Amino acid sequence: MEALKLNWLGHPLVEWKGQAIKLETRKAAALLAYLSLTPGECQREVLATMFWQEGSQQKALANLRRALSSLNASLPEWIEADRETISLKRNIKLWVDVDAFHQSLSQLKEHPHPENETCDDCLSALNKTVELYRGDFLEGLNLSDSPSFDEWQFFQRVVYVRNLRMFYNASLLDTRNGVNGTRQLSAPDAG
Repeated sequence: MEALKLNWLGHPLVEWKGQAIKLETRKAAALLAYLSLTPGECQREVLATMFWQEGSQQKALANLRRALSSLNASLPEWIEADRETISLKRNIKLWVDVDAFHQSLSQLKEHPHPENETCDDCLSALNKTVELYRGDFLEGLNLSDSPSFDEWQFFQRVVYVRNLRMFYNASLLDTRNGVNGTRQLSAPDAG
């Protein structure tokens, strides 16, 4: 199985075998993003309802089957599906930028020194975090006919921005401290 890199921070970018892959539809990209960030298996009916709310459940399930077929054609061996559930295979060949982003933030939170001090390890982790944050979560990917997915996407975006803002507000992301620039954090706050 070849390495699969999924970049969801910024414009979606899927790389397989070291090459950028253009997925057939926006919904296929959205479905892959959802599967990659949802631990375990997802129920087919839930996914069908989330992505194809208009029309009957039978039509929604048919659309889901087409999207899965498209994903399987683009990324052979990565989608696991049976009659009830769907998931993305998890192994060492799967890399998701959002997971790396969370790991980098965790490293910063767990580093043992006072919050108002910075060190080389913190600066390295901050640089990595800023580099991973290429833009808002699934930037440019909007599914106006899938309000449940749009709501999930919105709240994911808010979480990632808030996590990164925590370090901005702590004045850690400052070029004087050796961090490689900053990105505009444009996702709306959810209160």
